[in-house]
Amino acid sequence: MFPAGSVAGAAQQNVGHLTMKRSFYILILLLPAFPVASGAASFDCARAGTTLEKMICADQALSALDERLAQAYKSALSETANAKDIRQQQKRWLENVRDKCTSRACLVEVYEKRIKELASQQSEAPKSSAGEQEGEKEKWLSSRLYGSDNEIAALKEVKIWQEAGKYWAHIKNQFSFKCELTFGSNGMPQRLSQCESMLRPGDEWYDGSLWATKENEIPVSCSVLKNEIVCKGKYTMLPIGESDYMTIARRK
Repeated sequence: MFPAGSVAGAAQQNVGHLTMKRSFYILILLLPAFPVASGAASFDCARAGTTLEKMICADQALSALDERLAQAYKSALSETANAKDIRQQQKRWLENVRDKCTSRACLVEVYEKRIKELASQQSEAPKSSAGEQEGEKEKWLSSRLYGSDNEIAALKEVKIWQEAGKYWAHIKNQFSFKCELTFGSNGMPQRLSQCESMLRPGDEWYDGSLWATKENEIPVSCSVLKNEIVCKGKYTMLPIGESDYMTIARRK
């Protein structure tokens, strides 16, 4: 049993929705394809409400900048011991800088500047000592891990191991993704890359679909909760193009 009140415990309540989720994915695959107006930004363009958000969604270059900013923000959060400060800085930047822009040129300028600021904060973040880093990493390698490859599925076993000088993570969930795993300087998961579905004929969720991630690299942000550490990375599920999260967690 997973800990009550934890991410894992809450996820167990969603088991009944697994079939619905899978049916939803398959239904989307059967629908005819229609052209979309723009690339995906870090927020949901279908819910873009302000003129500024609509401007970003309608412009492929601005949308790409917004994605770069989201990745820089997640990386900065995963590398610092002062995540609360960075969240507050980002909120102030959105309200007092970005949202004050009225032109495309202004948005390009403030986005590029903020991306550099976040990269600088990441490089200046206090690093764990080599011993602390290895100790934290060893906990991820030796602990019982759990996670999922989408927000609806119940959490299942996650395995992390080292092979040929690289670390790998296998989320044994609905789409059974195996990814190369990079640890941050704090010893926690920082990035998933080269993800591949390990579903094979005969597996519970195998239906012949070629499930994959759009992104070659998926930044991961970890949250230290009372009883567990939860690491999440946002990605785009192919072939349906729906955004979802991969989760890896362990008890403290």
